[in-house]
Amino acid sequence: MCKETATASRKSQKEAPQGPPRLLLSLDSCAMEDQQPPPHPSIAYSGLMIVGGLVASEMLLRFVLEQIQHLHPVLEPEVHRQILARHLGVDVLSLGILGWLGWQARHIVWGVVDEWLWGKKGAAKKAAYKSRLFTVHPEATRIATFFFWYQVKNSYDTIVWNDGPEYVVHH
Repeated sequence: MCKETATASRKSQKEAPQGPPRLLLSLDSCAMEDQQPPPHPSIAYSGLMIVGGLVASEMLLRFVLEQIQHLHPVLEPEVHRQILARHLGVDVLSLGILGWLGWQARHIVWGVVDEWLWGKKGAAKKAAYKSRLFTVHPEATRIATFFFWYQVKNSYDTIVWNDGPEYVVHH
């Protein structure tokens, strides 16, 4: 199924110097030559920035909620403010970003959606399944990178907040 040259090109890519790690937030930074996935240092650097941004968002929301705690009795206990900051500053923000990125990348699978949901025959050409399945799309790389690091942060929060074994296994 896979081309034999993929292994040889991957070896040559590992041997070649790759330069400084890229921040995988733009489509240009996710587009790699020879349809290869981004190098591991770029994924780690992007993860550091994504998790750092999510932590900063949570901390900023904690500060804002502390300033307005007098507006409602639910905001008075500190643990309530922390939980609200966690869910709004990390979960809602991340899922909103992922939804926006997914909407921007909808053209990748739109033919399949047209055929399955609306019954448009021939919208997803059967001969094109290889290009849909085996092509590295920069949009998909960006979504997968962000989602992976969001799940890392979410798993950490699940363990720290002692959400229970079902959530630990789920994340």
